[in-house]
Amino acid sequence: MTERIRDRLGLDFLRFPSPRTTSDQRVGEDPALTDALMAFGWRFLAFLNNAEGGTAKLYDVVDSLKIPIEIALKVVDYFESLGIVQVTQRDLKGDHTLAITSTGRQALSRYAGVAG
Repeated sequence: MTERIRDRLGLDFLRFPSPRTTSDQRVGEDPALTDALMAFGWRFLAFLNNAEGGTAKLYDVVDSLKIPIEIALKVVDYFESLGIVQVTQRDLKGDHTLAITSTGRQALSRYAGVAG
């Protein structure tokens, strides 16, 4: 029944794309996010971990790490989806208040064990 309604109303745009694009890149993968995580991920978590109470404003992280705000917001969204960072207060201008979670601290200590 859903297919008939979709066809009748012309809702083809609701169909999900194939899992790969022509460049063989998975849909949803963001090369800029991957690069940012490699360059700033552990430093981002370390900044929050070392901040008073494990919390900081996003603009303070951006200023310290010299990371573009649009990339920092992607990192926050990604870390939040994994439960590594929690946005405790959202700001309309993007200067969210962030807190590192216990999962984030565990990830940071695992990284320190591997990198050290």
